[in-house]
Amino acid sequence: MATLTVYSDAADDFVRSSDATYATARSGSGTLDLGSAVEGNELWIGQRLLFVYYLQETFLSFDTSPLGAGATVSAVSLNLDGIDDHSDTDFTAEARLFDSGATVTTGDWVAGASLSALTRVATFATSGGWGTGYNTFTEDGTNFQTGVNLTGPTRLVLVSDRVVAGTSPAADEYVRAWPAEWDGTTEDPNLVITYTAPPPTRFYFSATNSAPVSPGFAAWSRTTEGVRRLMSPTKDGS
Repeated sequence: MATLTVYSDAADDFVRSSDATYATARSGSGTLDLGSAVEGNELWIGQRLLFVYYLQETFLSFDTSPLGAGATVSAVSLNLDGIDDHSDTDFTAEARLFDSGATVTTGDWVAGASLSALTRVATFATSGGWGTGYNTFTEDGTNFQTGVNLTGPTRLVLVSDRVVAGTSPAADEYVRAWPAEWDGTTEDPNLVITYTAPPPTRFYFSATNSAPVSPGFAAWSRTTEGVRRLMSPTKDGS
């Protein structure tokens, strides 16, 4: 087995949806802002009530193509370096498969009612604390292992389970993490993937088995052989 560590692309970001009505904010029909434009180099996961409702979805992309077709993934660890914990109400951060493309825009917002249809691959319960330093998500069965893109980017959306359920906040219930744009790779979101590379392709040649020939070639070969024998002297010279 081998291990591959992949850092998130610099295009990672979060999208914030806000409105005075929770259902409107959850659907993405209110005001949508790109997180990097309103909060700078931070990733937010969760929701809050501060005069109006604010809901945050974080989008991450990892180039997992070095695994290559035929690799077998046996474990995946998603790790985010925490800034701080504002989960006055505990929630579970969920990582779900979602392709936001090469660049995150406000158009990538996933309506709350549509989140449950996306494959959940990992979770993190804030009841255990969200610390500064790396916080490791727990795999959801084998969904992450089978969900990794072996030949391209693996892309995720990170949300609160309470947004998925449509449970409105009474105050703060979100956490923050560092993005890829922050100071090298020492605090970047990353995937640590345990995998087995496919066996090398082997070619076998046999001296006893020849490739099939066409009927036409076979007939030509027989005719040519007959002519050759007629033109060759026999053993006694006749």
